[in-house]
Amino acid sequence: MKRYLVDGYNLLHSWRERRVFLSSGFEAAKEEMLRMLQKMADFEDIGIEVYFDAFRGPEVQAEKSGRLKVLYASGETSADMVIEREAYNAAKKEAMIVVTSDMGIKNLVRALGVLVVGPDQFLAEVSDCIKEINELIKKQNRR
Repeated sequence: MKRYLVDGYNLLHSWRERRVFLSSGFEAAKEEMLRMLQKMADFEDIGIEVYFDAFRGPEVQAEKSGRLKVLYASGETSADMVIEREAYNAAKKEAMIVVTSDMGIKNLVRALGVLVVGPDQFLAEVSDCIKEINELIKKQNRR
């Protein structure tokens, strides 16, 4: 099974469609992004782990489902550091994909043998998946 490690704030800031959600706030945009990732994870049967910097407090993991996990790194550990650690410790590096635009992380995880995609490419994949889901729902509703 594919396993995506996503730099959450990096992806959110790159999300072109986020402008639609600015009126309802940053947290609402984040929750909408996580809902879309949840749909993709369930539909594609893939694992998506989204890492956010918490800036303070202990490291916390809030599981959204079996396929989408959200982790808030502690103030002492950044999301980047957690992604690097996960990539380093992964048994199946060939099944892992890191989503980030951070050049330092890209270079490090590539050296470990992990595939890297930029946020724009990943968001295009998410968008295509959501469109496919919506088309299937429309077809099902026509029956």
